[in-house]
Amino acid sequence: MSAQSPIRALDNDCLERIFVELRPKQGLRSLSLTCRWLRDACSDVLFERCIAYSNALRHPAEAFPPPHLWRHIRVLRMRGCFIWDPEYSDVESISDSTYQAVSDTVGREDILTDVLYAMPRLSTVVVHGVGERGVPWPILKVFLSAPQLSTFVVFGRLFSGETIASKASFSPGAITTFRYVHRNKRVRFTSSPAEKHVVRTVLERLSPTLHVLHLPSDSVPYRKLDRWDWSLLRELQLRGDGRRLLDYGVPLISILSRMPRLRSLSLKLARSGSEPLGAIWPPNSSVKKIPWPELESLIMTWLHPEEQLLRHLPSTLRDLHLRCWPRRYYPEPSFATYRSLRRLGKQRPDWVRKTPSASMVLQAIQSCRPISLQCLDLEYIADSNDIPLLRLVARSYPDLQYLQLCRYRMSEDLAQAPVVGTILYALRRGDIDTVIQESMSDALSPLRNLRALRLFLDFNHLLVDSDEWEGYDFDETDNLAVTAARHFARRASPTLQSIVVLEADERRVDMREFGVVRDPDGEPSVYWTDSYPPKRADASSDSDSLEI
Repeated sequence: MSAQSPIRALDNDCLERIFVELRPKQGLRSLSLTCRWLRDACSDVLFERCIAYSNALRHPAEAFPPPHLWRHIRVLRMRGCFIWDPEYSDVESISDSTYQAVSDTVGREDILTDVLYAMPRLSTVVVHGVGERGVPWPILKVFLSAPQLSTFVVFGRLFSGETIASKASFSPGAITTFRYVHRNKRVRFTSSPAEKHVVRTVLERLSPTLHVLHLPSDSVPYRKLDRWDWSLLRELQLRGDGRRLLDYGVPLISILSRMPRLRSLSLKLARSGSEPLGAIWPPNSSVKKIPWPELESLIMTWLHPEEQLLRHLPSTLRDLHLRCWPRRYYPEPSFATYRSLRRLGKQRPDWVRKTPSASMVLQAIQSCRPISLQCLDLEYIADSNDIPLLRLVARSYPDLQYLQLCRYRMSEDLAQAPVVGTILYALRRGDIDTVIQESMSDALSPLRNLRALRLFLDFNHLLVDSDEWEGYDFDETDNLAVTAARHFARRASPTLQSIVVLEADERRVDMREFGVVRDPDGEPSVYWTDSYPPKRADASSDSDSLEI
């Protein structure tokens, strides 16, 4: 390339932005082959992400990309188990079914240390596919001790095995993000004593530097959280079975009281027994003022009659999610899935999906202090307060930009569902549930800043079991989603840009995504988002527009 080429006049920030934009469109590789100068200039973007194989750590040439690329790597993904049978040397042929419990980590931590130190730009390590034995303690220490590393993520098991060495030998770097996510949220996660020891040891050392922390509930050292320094923590997510929190017997507001800069709190906790989860902030708590004055996002998956948290939400809150976990509309795993889980030694989940009624959610919203929400997510069973709830939402939060409603039908609605022949006729005409949708859309019409609407309207419960459905093409049920999208678009604010209608049955959950456009007179139309929006200004009656 000529020294006078205009691209050489761009500074490094502009060049990097250009290279980042080219990468998703598969154009960066072609550009890098044009000349040596461009190849060097874009290498930090071209080779910033790589995949390594945990199975071959003893042979870095097989596990990692070529060494001359290491200085460009920023995100390292480790795949495969760290404990393997030496008989299987082919990385690609190794699978969980061929592993034997062979501990062979000695020496590999030294190799891994040398490789990580040869990656000066490395900031993120993501580990997945580790199997049931997880990440060995010596390997985990190497990752967390890398001085340049800021983010460490594990999908699967963190550790399961022998007792770990003394924590005195653990000297972590400046880790700011620690995410430990169990891969299968449908399976009850049980943490071994060794794993709990690992989590407790890691958190005690990392707590002063952490900004983001995600943990499975069963591994959380609840008795220690209020003793450590969490002065920098911004985001906390707990997910899983909430029984251990019940066993502890201390309100969650007290356990999390030493997190003054928390901005995002996600409590995706379910219960697996008859005893309900207690209030996060009960009336008899010693905490008198909310310990998270900067909180911006809150996810709660249960409502307690004595809950005080909603009454003390800070004025900084922008996102509020009162939902279930797991979502009620998700299909239950099949019997065959449970049988395969038992063969793997995993427990069948028995989550109690206690979905609040519209009256309970109405009472919760009424108890909230005035705040300027931008995002609201509600999941409830309809009752006599269904429409009053939506009117309260529109009146209390006029600045809402994103709204998700997961509305499940009352048993009375299902008992009075039309006969199958009537439903078939309604499916073809697209006018089913008109009265309900008119009431809902009218109640939400005062939301003048709404941009995105996401709906689950429990259509599948109208499709009662009958022999008349045999041989029927269920693709026509898309008409229900189309009708709902058109209906809400006509009554929603002109700012509305997208509508998502969720559909669920015993096998799957589907999303029907629609965009909203308006003609010069303000008349709305909806279209599938995987197509181009119709040009209403010049569309003729015989146009090939993809409007629906």
